[in-house]
Parts: sequence; structure tokens; C-alpha cells
Amino acid sequence: MRKTLYLYMNSRKMYESRGNSGMDALRKQELFGMATSLRHNKIAQSFIGGAIRFEDKTNAEITYYSESCALAYVKNFINKTPVQLINANMESIIKEYGSIETFMQAIDTLDFVQPDFMVFQKNPFITNKSEWKIAGQPDFIAEIWSESNTEREIDAKKALYSTGLETEHWYVYQDKNVIECWFGEERLEDKSMTGKLLTKMGIEFDLRKLALKS
Repeated sequence: MRKTLYLYMNSRKMYESRGNSGMDALRKQELFGMATSLRHNKIAQSFIGGAIRFEDKTNAEITYYSESCALAYVKNFINKTPVQLINANMESIIKEYGSIETFMQAIDTLDFVQPDFMVFQKNPFITNKSEWKIAGQPDFIAEIWSESNTEREIDAKKALYSTGLETEHWYVYQDKNVIECWFGEERLEDKSMTGKLLTKMGIEFDLRKLALKS
């Protein structure tokens, strides 16, 4: 059976094209701000390149969204983690919301974060009707931290992504070559930009040309 990957890469254009209401929504996400630089964008493009090579190597089919990377989450202050990624399993959604249609409308009202890069393969997801906001637990997330990312924002995103029990999440620090790697709540061994990088789902990324010189 041919694999299908759904790739999402962050872009400000999504907000600019949606007028003032979209920019207002962006300003409300102060905790989860976004900043880009030339190096940041080159690293993000390298993640895309790795996915394309995976497509060629495995005969996978990729659906790519370059301007749609808004990942919805829910707040639950009863649990130890006050914010959580959404389990988009059909049975869970119907049990919680009554129907898929009702949930698709509810997605529009949910807060969201903007990972720099994420992939869905095995894990289910649902989009709102305009297909710019996603609910689900990605198979893979990559965040590329910039100088403007605060410690509070970094800790908050790590905690949120850790609620995806089948989500592998990587954190690239632009001032060093170390990549911090997690799978759900489990801390994995760090990786280095000086070597080829392999995810649990088999996608290989090559960031060696962007590694900092020692």
C-alpha cells in the first residue's frame, strides 16, 4: 500500500492573505510567537528536501501545504498538562462532540500553535472547512528556535507536543549543532546537524551544509 504523507510548513503569508482578522488572530498568539531568519528558512527548506527524498525512495505520495500550519489544541486545567494536542481518532471525536461536522466547526474556535514543520502519516487529523487549521497529533514536528523565542514559549511548546504520545518532536537551536529529540514524553538521544538525521518513521534529513563550523 502506498504511503501518504501530509506536510505542513509555516508561513506568514497565510495570515496576510486573510486580512485584518487573520492578523488579529496572530497577535493573540503572544505565547507562541514566530520569528524567521535566512538560516531559519534554510533549515526549514532542508526538512522539506528530506521529505521529498523520502517520497522518491519509498514511492510515498506527499500532499504539501506551504502556507497552512496552524495546529489546534485544547485547554484542560484538570489534567497535569493544561494544554493538549487533540486525539483526532473518529471514535474519540464523536464521543466528545457528537459528530465530525460539529467538531469541524469547533476547530475554528480553538487556540493554535504554529510548528515550523510537521508531518502526518499514520496519526489521524481533521481540518476545519477552510483547511488552514488542523486538529491532531502529528507523527513528526520540527521547531527551529530563533533568538526571539522566549524560554516560556519554548517550554510551553515542548509541554504541548509531549502530549502527543505518538508524536516525535525535534528542536533545532540555531546557535549550536545539537538537535533535542523527543517521542511523546520520552526524551531521546540528542542528534547533531553534523551527521545525517533519521526519524522513527524513516525520513532522513541532511542539515550538514548548515552546521556551524567549530
